[in-house]
Amino acid sequence: MAAPADTPYALAATGRGDPRTRRGRRWPDPDHPVLYGQIAAPRARPSSLHVASDGAREVTEQLITDAGYHPVPLGGLDQVRALKDLT
Repeated sequence: MAAPADTPYALAATGRGDPRTRRGRRWPDPDHPVLYGQIAAPRARPSSLHVASDGAREVTEQLITDAGYHPVPLGGLDQVRALKDLT
């Protein structure tokens, strides 16, 4: 599917026309509907690093799971500084 030669898409793709356009620009790409299936595909759940005391670990992990994240425990409250240094 080729764009007519006088459309803004064709001018931007060829680098002709407005000199401020980026050379080789390809948006909107005529093949972008092909990507819709990949967008809807299941992905790995994002992780959430956390530290918690032994009494609060189970509740903390349940709250993180309910929010849609995979809980990754880093240890007890003595590891708070290490977690803070990661972010």
